[in-house]
Amino acid sequence: MPRSAPFFSVVIPVFNREDLIQLSVASVLRQSFGDFELILVDDGSTDRSAEVAKKMAPHARLLRIPNSGPALARNAGIRSATGDFVAFLDSDDIWYEDTLAIFRKVIEETNGTIFIAGRLLNVWGNRPAVDSKSRVSPVLIDSYPNFLSARINILVDFGLTSVAVDRKTLLQAGMFSAWRTNYEDMDMWLRLANSGPFAFVQSPPLVIRINHGQNVSQDLAKSYHGITNIASSWQNREYHSETATQVSRLFEGALRNLLGKIHPKDWWVLFGRALGPFLKSKRLLPPVKLFAKGILAGWKRTNDSAPSA
Repeated sequence: MPRSAPFFSVVIPVFNREDLIQLSVASVLRQSFGDFELILVDDGSTDRSAEVAKKMAPHARLLRIPNSGPALARNAGIRSATGDFVAFLDSDDIWYEDTLAIFRKVIEETNGTIFIAGRLLNVWGNRPAVDSKSRVSPVLIDSYPNFLSARINILVDFGLTSVAVDRKTLLQAGMFSAWRTNYEDMDMWLRLANSGPFAFVQSPPLVIRINHGQNVSQDLAKSYHGITNIASSWQNREYHSETATQVSRLFEGALRNLLGKIHPKDWWVLFGRALGPFLKSKRLLPPVKLFAKGILAGWKRTNDSAPSA
């Protein structure tokens, strides 16, 4: 009996990206695995992002919502999705032409996997060259009972646009938190940590992340508020206790990034909140190094502000 629903639902949220959305949509339309639906979620754009994307992909489903942030835009896409798995692509990132095919291969070759992630390739500039055919790396897959047991770094080894998740699992998890900050995707992965079998694609990379100077991930305020939300969720025991290693890695990256860029009092408060996951995971060297860096930054700031003799 033929399938009545697609295997994948591809969700692209977009807000004022008419200059980049064409690259993202084109990369979806080039997929070698064609059993998917494309859902475009216009998050209250004031430019022609939606029109540009819809013109390129007339069969795509276009949802329009008031500006609510990327997390709620993705949630709208998830609720509209009919595929078995949901894969996410940002409006300024690009998939390789075999990304969905690799996701499908992983699902076929592993037992009951509900969460798949893979590596990404960072490039700089608005118009990166993409040559999918030059990739000769074999598909290397690591399978785990769940995300908790995976030997990967949540902060650097994969990104939101290099994952595919079972749709029913996403719905059961409550979808993405409506934070309007950074780290809302990592909050989701932490909440999925014990949900079921996880697979990680070591090679080849699955997505090209375009760094163009206006990426939301580079917004310091959103990063600070996002990591404080992670801290609150950890302290409220919303994550499995064994996620301590991954949570501590998020704190380590955030503290390094925010040092000297936010008020020292806020940085030290965040450092204090990070000690729980560091101690729980027995990762003691990173907080020692961060403590030393914080003291050194304070000393430099004091000397820089001291009046000249």
